[in-house]
Amino acid sequence: MYKVAYATQLLGVELYDGQNSLLGAVQEAILEPESGKVGFYIVKPANGDGLVMVHLRAINIPKEALLPGATLTLVLTSDPQVFWDAPRITSIEEADDFALQSEMRQYWDR
Repeated sequence: MYKVAYATQLLGVELYDGQNSLLGAVQEAILEPESGKVGFYIVKPANGDGLVMVHLRAINIPKEALLPGATLTLVLTSDPQVFWDAPRITSIEEADDFALQSEMRQYWDR
């Protein structure tokens, strides 16, 4: 039996790569206006400045993290270097820009 993960529980959750190395922590989630679904997580990197907009398709919630009593974590499904090389924003408010969201979708889809 798995527990439900609520969107509010994702704030502050740590993001790891496939080797269990910490990449950062979720600061915010951005909804896509056309679907109303989470489109991006805004992640504060563990090392470095700024924030990274990570597309939802690049992140997975491991099923083990949804077991009762388990700590909720996220795992990047792409090469961690893509995360470290991602363009940075300086504030959560910048993520409202539709052109930036489009650019970041293309970045994560490559």
